[in-house]
Amino acid sequence: MTMKRPLTALAALLCATTLLSAPSTATAKPPGGPPEPRPAGSTEKATAPTHPDRVPDPDARLGAGWRRATDRAVTTSSDATGLHLLVADEAQAYAWRTAATLAEPGLDADQWIGQACVTGSGRRAVVVYGPRTFTNREPLMQRGGTRQAKYVVRRPNGTTEHRTIPTQWEANKWVNLGVFDFTGSGTPKVELSNFTLDGTGVQDIAWDAIAVQPLPSKPRHFVVALGDSYSSGEGSGAYTRVSDQYGDDAANRNSCRRSPNAWSQKATIPGAPGTIGSLAAGHNVTIDAQFVACSGARAHNVMSPDLVTDGKWQGTRVEGQYGEISQIDQGSLNANTTAVMFSIGGNDARFTKVGDSCAKGFDCSAPDYVMEGDNKPLGEKQTELINGVVKDSVREVVRQVRVRAPNARIFVMGYPHLFEPGCQYAITLPPAFTVGLSTNETAFLNSLADQMAAILPSDAANKVHGMDARSEFGGHGICAASTEYLNGFVVPDLQEDEDGDPVQASSMETLHPNQDGSLAYARILNNYMSLYGYNW
Repeated sequence: MTMKRPLTALAALLCATTLLSAPSTATAKPPGGPPEPRPAGSTEKATAPTHPDRVPDPDARLGAGWRRATDRAVTTSSDATGLHLLVADEAQAYAWRTAATLAEPGLDADQWIGQACVTGSGRRAVVVYGPRTFTNREPLMQRGGTRQAKYVVRRPNGTTEHRTIPTQWEANKWVNLGVFDFTGSGTPKVELSNFTLDGTGVQDIAWDAIAVQPLPSKPRHFVVALGDSYSSGEGSGAYTRVSDQYGDDAANRNSCRRSPNAWSQKATIPGAPGTIGSLAAGHNVTIDAQFVACSGARAHNVMSPDLVTDGKWQGTRVEGQYGEISQIDQGSLNANTTAVMFSIGGNDARFTKVGDSCAKGFDCSAPDYVMEGDNKPLGEKQTELINGVVKDSVREVVRQVRVRAPNARIFVMGYPHLFEPGCQYAITLPPAFTVGLSTNETAFLNSLADQMAAILPSDAANKVHGMDARSEFGGHGICAASTEYLNGFVVPDLQEDEDGDPVQASSMETLHPNQDGSLAYARILNNYMSLYGYNW
């Protein structure tokens, strides 16, 4: 989309996702003045006159001086031959004429459908169109959209930024792309490509329109939340549809499970009038908040392949998850970023695998216990792993965040003790299989959180702050007499459905913070922001 009139202020940019497939775009040049606004999500279209060739006498209808007018109406009409863009000029008594017919030669379609909109300056009409029947594969028609929609924002000074977002919302919805500087004398543009890193030709680049909201000044806060399941809000429910779908369908699965209950969204910058999540949802002009954490993320899922040798980290290809690109490469981090917050390393330290092994096997805390696939006792292996590969990986994530966000404060969250001291925890798996964790095993699992806390990166002089979560969660682990901040065993889906949690032995929510735990985590971040002077 081209915005002809230069903007004189920073602007928040939103894109509208839709169920309409749009394999290509075209532009035309309608007229002068801005159109009347139409409600967001409206699909109503004007109807062209039945006999556009019958033009009434303009002098009789409009009076003297009508030739000086430049107003123009724009609408669309469609049939099997294509989508027709029609215009009618006031100077010609609003006689409708076809400005362009849009279609794809050789593509069988029963009818072409589309939509036209005019930018606020009235200088460009943008047409999005596509065949009404674009595939005979019903699942793809229902699940249209890509997880790698790349919007390139070309600023007036010639520089570019990008945002790559998933669009499989399965709903008409405005999505906030962020705040961009559109000041200057050039012509800003926003482009959306139909080329993706995972393109197979069966998923749609689906879009509708963009909206630009001028801002009174540059926001004071540019906040980005990255990380793993402890950052995405896994365990706290209410996951966004675009990040929680088709867990049993590998081709369409997204199990990032981002929740508005995540601690990054429930935290409050000291002095702010609301939480980060509520301010972002309300389009507060003082903050631009982006949230790209993903359940199950390991360090290499956060990193950028461009910032490591040969696109690999410790022999593993650097890439995102569930069809999304890596978190750092999604475009939210830049020189404007003021705060970045995340947890990472738990999956690199094999927390889930170790927990499963302890629950199902013999005493995993025993000095001679070797987990399947390992070549040395589990305790020794975990200590070696955490103080080697995991420590290096967490620090590499911090380094890459600093490269992309050179001015930001970086808040790295640790992991809590899962269990209260002396906890013995029994788990009943369906249909009627009981396993459990002894007091020695829960103590061993808690010791992994101690080791992870010891490797938290902390360099206050360079605005890197490791946040120890153990104290805040003390007295509220599993088996606590008071409110538990963590889920114990959560019954999994026993049959396939359309959420992101697949059929497996235990739900993804097991051993993750619940909503009380998310609030506890948020308090930790609040305290660290206050401690280091990050205020509203």
